[in-house]
Amino acid sequence: QRGFDIELASEILDLDTNLYETYQKAVFEAKRHYLSIFFEKIEVFDKRIQHVTYSPLFQKLLDAEQVTVSPKRLPG
Repeated sequence: QRGFDIELASEILDLDTNLYETYQKAVFEAKRHYLSIFFEKIEVFDKRIQHVTYSPLFQKLLDAEQVTVSPKRLPG
């Protein structure tokens, strides 16, 4: 994407230090929008995530090593 500012996007994500808590408190529609920041597609089989396709924005942040993805599972 032209004009994509990785530093700005990283700063926006840094505004929220507890992503899990924010997600848990959100209403359903907000959760859908929140997930769309990070994921384009999530494939689930037998209640387990099999594969994820990151959103273009999040993939660029990963590629630029501005964010990391932890294999650690979320609580609950």
